Amino acid sequence: TLQASYPLTPENTPLGSLPVSVCTCPEAPENITSEALSPSSVLVSWTPAASGRDSLEETFVVTVNSGAEIQVGSRHVALSGLDAPSSTNHIRVSSVTAGCQSGGGQRSAPAQVTSYTKPFNTKVSVKAVSETSVELCVDLNGNREPEAVEMYTSPERPPTLVHSSSEAGLCLVRGALHPGSEHRFSSRVLKLGYWSDLLEWTPVCTRPAAPNIQDIETDISGGVTIFMESGSSSGKSSGYLIAVNGSDESFTTSEDHFTVQVPQPGTVQTVHFRVSSFFTCPGDENPVLSVPVNESFTSCIPAVAPTIEVVSSIGTQMTLNVTQERGTADFYRLEMSYPRSRTEYRRVTQFKGPLVTVQDLPPDELTVVQVEAVACGVGSVKSRIMHRIDHASRGLDRLTTPLTATFLLSTLVGAALTGLAHIASLLAFRHALAHAPPPDKEERRVEDSCPVIEVTHVSHFKSSCSSSKYHRNCMDSESKRPWMIRPPPPSPKREV
Repeated sequence: TLQASYPLTPENTPLGSLPVSVCTCPEAPENITSEALSPSSVLVSWTPAASGRDSLEETFVVTVNSGAEIQVGSRHVALSGLDAPSSTNHIRVSSVTAGCQSGGGQRSAPAQVTSYTKPFNTKVSVKAVSETSVELCVDLNGNREPEAVEMYTSPERPPTLVHSSSEAGLCLVRGALHPGSEHRFSSRVLKLGYWSDLLEWTPVCTRPAAPNIQDIETDISGGVTIFMESGSSSGKSSGYLIAVNGSDESFTTSEDHFTVQVPQPGTVQTVHFRVSSFFTCPGDENPVLSVPVNESFTSCIPAVAPTIEVVSSIGTQMTLNVTQERGTADFYRLEMSYPRSRTEYRRVTQFKGPLVTVQDLPPDELTVVQVEAVACGVGSVKSRIMHRIDHASRGLDRLTTPLTATFLLSTLVGAALTGLAHIASLLAFRHALAHAPPPDKEERRVEDSCPVIEVTHVSHFKSSCSSSKYHRNCMDSESKRPWMIRPPPPSPKREV
């Protein structure tokens, strides 16, 4: 507070005086620093001047590159929206005595600092080169003329420096890795004293070892089976990728074997295999493939199991139709057995096919039929059916051909006519009995000693049959008339 006198007399004697409040200029802030936060922001900090800092409340004015002023009530400020990356910025900070009554207060001389932003985060592109090495290339991502470039691996552990260089667009090959192993890489650059962040980790997997082909064999299902194993005990393999005969279509399997069906089993064929191990790398939708292994195999492929169809089943014979769904066969081997028979009986027959007729089959017996197709001396898987041959008197069991239908129709008509004649003879016989005179009371009855009348069953598979018969001993010695004859029992019904 100053004492001012006014006005002065000619004798330089003040007429009066009054007090006036005047604010002196503060000193500039001290210890101003700048720290880069990102490629476009910095943090600026400072402390007030040591003298007079407690006399009045102070505020600060921050100016960036002669731009707009920013009023700050604290002793630090984060500045964003700066040029990126690695830009140079001139920052000035002034103190202002905010408690002064004169205008906006007094402003100190500015304290200056030059700040730099961070470089952009870099990217690493990786690809598998071999079973034990990968290639790494650093994308500088707009960071021009970096002072240094570093590559790191393994984010789960403290970063390990792979390589350091000042060259732009650095590429290198990292070796001595395990086959089928997973790795992650990142990089950073140095510019104007600041390193970029290690934020983006790129995964890469080495190629799995090429598979070892153990064996190639024919399969009884009409195919060829290839057996494989991993080419390395230390590396990983998710499975195998297999192409056959140069086809663009590939098959994947996690098993150690794979069977391919050939188009013409039963013949000599050559099959070409192209086998690669593959490894599914985390974070990559495309599997990593090993170097392919090519193998060829030539052999006679076994025939496939045949298909058996019962064409007809008449009396004691049965006709079969044996076919192949794929490929061919040199011949067929037919084997028939009767598991429910009291005696062991087995019949083996060879035929060219496709039709074969077997005769003299036991009636009312369950027949097990097995057929195998033989090609190049090797039998296929046996096809099996079970069938029952009914007795000739029981009628038709199966009918599948027009020729058999015509034969059976004519047989049935003949049997029907014979049956009608038989019925007519019975009616005539009964009529004769009804009109015969009654026997004398003294005549003895021989009913119990007479056998039952015997009627021959009508056969659907015979053109004639015998008529009804009765025993001659059941006649009276004088009248030659039958005493009592039992009618024949009704024939059992059967669906045809």
